[in-house]
Amino acid sequence: MAFGIYKAGQGYWVRVLTAIGAGMIVLAAGGWAWQQIGAVRLPVAFYDVPFFAVQGELQPGDTVTLMSLDDAGRPIEAGSGVAADTVSATGERGRIRNMQLVPGAELRRITEVRTTGDAFVGEVAGTIRGEPIVNTVTLQTIALGVILLIGALIVYYFVGVKKRTSEFLIATDGEMKKVNWSTRKEVIGSTWVVVAASFLISAFLFVIDLGFSQFFKFVGVLEG
Repeated sequence: MAFGIYKAGQGYWVRVLTAIGAGMIVLAAGGWAWQQIGAVRLPVAFYDVPFFAVQGELQPGDTVTLMSLDDAGRPIEAGSGVAADTVSATGERGRIRNMQLVPGAELRRITEVRTTGDAFVGEVAGTIRGEPIVNTVTLQTIALGVILLIGALIVYYFVGVKKRTSEFLIATDGEMKKVNWSTRKEVIGSTWVVVAASFLISAFLFVIDLGFSQFFKFVGVLEG
């Protein structure tokens, strides 16, 4: 199948405008897909934990216990996980995988990360954030690129390659050239006529409305 432009140069403007209109639809579809993917919660691969105080050393593969505070301020177990990074100094960040929270526990309330026997104790500072298995923006960009590519190929095929649709657009362009388009002077004159008629009709309706209003007040239907 040939992919050259069918009867290139014929029906130029109708083809171009058709392609622009179809392209806007493709862009709208891409924007819709971008928003939909952004709203999807992808599976989390790791949780990034910021530490501000560290005792001991955390090694990759260590099983950790997550601690939080109850309403009375007492430490309670909030969950568990497996360390993915080495953490040995204050201010470092570590990643935890396979995190499992106990029912009712919340990430934002986790205050400490500990290993068995308290060989490592790290106080959490700030918010623990989940890192999805695929970066959301990357996934959005890929989806947008695929939609734009497929859309561009479809538009190109139907506007420039497919004989039946191309002939229709070429015939449409020919019919458009037969239209007797108004001159600039005629368009301006017609516009002023429409504007003046609109003002006259508005004034007429205002006078009628005012007259009826005064009449109904006179007969006592409306209060003055």
